[in-house]
Amino acid sequence: PSRTGVFTGITGYWDFQTNGGGLEYIEVNPENPNQVHVILMVATDSGTTSAISAARRTAYNYSSDGGETWGTIVRILNKGERPRSGYPNMTIQKVGSDYLANVFNHAVHPFPNDEENPLATCISLQQELGGDFGEPIYAYQFETNSAIWPMGKIAANGNVVVAAGRQTPPGGCYVTTFDGVNFVAWTMLDESEGGARTAMATSPGGKVAVAWFASPNGIETYTINFKQSTDNGVTWGELDSIAKEPNAYVGWQGFDCIYINETLYIVSMGGAITPGTTSVTYRSSRVRIWDSETRTTRIVMDSVNFPFLAKTMRRAQRAHSFPFTQPAISKSQNNSRIFVLADAFIQDVADAEGFNYSDIVYTYSDDGGFTWADVKNATRTVDLDERYVSVSNFNPIINDSMWLYFSF
Repeated sequence: PSRTGVFTGITGYWDFQTNGGGLEYIEVNPENPNQVHVILMVATDSGTTSAISAARRTAYNYSSDGGETWGTIVRILNKGERPRSGYPNMTIQKVGSDYLANVFNHAVHPFPNDEENPLATCISLQQELGGDFGEPIYAYQFETNSAIWPMGKIAANGNVVVAAGRQTPPGGCYVTTFDGVNFVAWTMLDESEGGARTAMATSPGGKVAVAWFASPNGIETYTINFKQSTDNGVTWGELDSIAKEPNAYVGWQGFDCIYINETLYIVSMGGAITPGTTSVTYRSSRVRIWDSETRTTRIVMDSVNFPFLAKTMRRAQRAHSFPFTQPAISKSQNNSRIFVLADAFIQDVADAEGFNYSDIVYTYSDDGGFTWADVKNATRTVDLDERYVSVSNFNPIINDSMWLYFSF
């Protein structure tokens, strides 16, 4: 555990939490900010590559005092033989008087007489506040190559909307809804091979956005595509993309999105490409933001406003091979402040084997993303590796102070 923040009690193996999409690992009850839910993907066996993969599970914990102390860890999809569960995301939904967790995973699904045991998306519904989860409900799609790496959100009308992607060609980004009992048939939003990396957002007025990484023709074409629904995920609009500058890559290792009122904001990592090549400039690593109202892209973090950023990466690391990765976005309770966080590698901070160590950095904007405060290092450790930052969708104002809840 880090010396920054409070240890939730969740620990295990598997240092690869996402394939590059958004992370929804922490949620705060909007009616009672003392109630905090967290998840993390962990494995119980680190002996071999196959053993650690088969031992993947999602761990959940709950705090009733604003994150000061934590309860008993719950293992989701831990009953019976369901190996390779994980790559989770979480929402919370009001059930009676409580906000309970919905956890989306992919896992081996129990097709009868199926020897291949393919993976599929599933949802696990919490049965009581801070407690256990029911049996998983699967979103069956195909007998092989179903959509996995799911992301789920609660629409304004209570619809549970889920996006996921097929892990091997032909690929594609798909969406479905869950009615509390079953999933409806999947709808394909795009054929892009990068569609398994997704982020989602919902608005108070019934909008739903699904964004996904697109890599149509090499690194110079990397971008973020998205579609929006205006009827709580029932129908979907035209394909759209964020704006980006020439000779740049976008979103390869992390992006996220949020609605502030009815305006969509998308943050993504990226950087510059040497013209005529596929070589990237590490010092050009940056976090940028795009919004659907101005349809422009602005820099949030770069080596100018965070000069401690690594100039080189000593050893390539899966999902973390650039100085800035995994940006996350949220807002204050009154929508006046936008928060952006990211994993950041610091120059000359590495272990004995040459692997760079990450810190969690953050900044904020009080004018809709046009200007940003100085980037701050939230963790500031040289001997611990903090990464995979996730931020709560609800961040309360308590005694006139804005609080920001994030996990890593």
